[in-house]
Amino acid sequence: MKRKIFFLAVIIVFIIAMIPVSFINADPAIPGTSLNLYQGAGVSSDSYVKFGQYGGEDILWRVLRQDDGTKGVLLISEEILIMHVQYSATSKYWEDSNVRSLLNGSFLDGFSNADKNYIMPFSTTATTIDDIFIPTIGNMTASPFNSSIAADPKRVALYGSSAEKYWTRTPSGSSTAVNYVEKDGSLVGANHINIFGYGVRPMLYLITRLSFSGSGTIDDPYMIAPSTAGTKKKVWVRTMPMTCWQVWINEDNNFQFIFWYPYKDKNWVRIYDMEGNMVYEVDVPLDDPNIIVDLPDGFYTVKTFHDQEMLQEFLIGKP
Repeated sequence: MKRKIFFLAVIIVFIIAMIPVSFINADPAIPGTSLNLYQGAGVSSDSYVKFGQYGGEDILWRVLRQDDGTKGVLLISEEILIMHVQYSATSKYWEDSNVRSLLNGSFLDGFSNADKNYIMPFSTTATTIDDIFIPTIGNMTASPFNSSIAADPKRVALYGSSAEKYWTRTPSGSSTAVNYVEKDGSLVGANHINIFGYGVRPMLYLITRLSFSGSGTIDDPYMIAPSTAGTKKKVWVRTMPMTCWQVWINEDNNFQFIFWYPYKDKNWVRIYDMEGNMVYEVDVPLDDPNIIVDLPDGFYTVKTFHDQEMLQEFLIGKP
């Protein structure tokens, strides 16, 4: 066990050393820190924001992360807001889902016009841009959550007084299934898109250059200060090249990778053994850049590409 931990530490440090500092500072945020992207006091990750209304009540959000000064703050609702929702009648893909229509329709209509102006639209897939969306598996295995798929109390969400399952927008390998988060906060698998009974935990980006009041605690959450009135929202379209943020050996003894910003198609990951033979290749999915690779013990070279342009090259291994 000690040897495996040592090798994993070497792998992570090696990859981080290769990533430009601007990426490290941009995403994901480290819990308890602030990047001071805003006028006044910066909004800290893993703190609370009160913003918008649903069903006539204020919505409490958790700050999931801060991106650099052009991209805003990513919020996830503290609780499951809508329950007993069917993901889709026909498709496992986010662009066709009932959840997407619901969140960007009647749910968004409950926000005031002023609040709508503080939401930054986000390119959820290569062909869709949304104001409101739900998490991917990649979101739920990034800081401040655990990187493993095992139970994590921070992923647990209540509906009323009870913990409930909630949808992600990550399709499974099955043609009719989507991944979800279990009641204990684990990411255990997928279920049929026609299932009723799962919850919806919305997410959104706030625009940059906002002023906030409050201290960010659950009892005194941040609130957008009136002085921000008139700020215009803009579309966040991902423009940065794909970068490997993290790789580790998961509980099944497989390599697991998370990538940043695969903003367009033809982002390839190719893995080679020590003799130069390619042993794995994948076009990284745009909507959930989180891949798991089952390879024998040993050392491998990983190369990432956009089309034919090489972006990164690094070494991974397990004893």
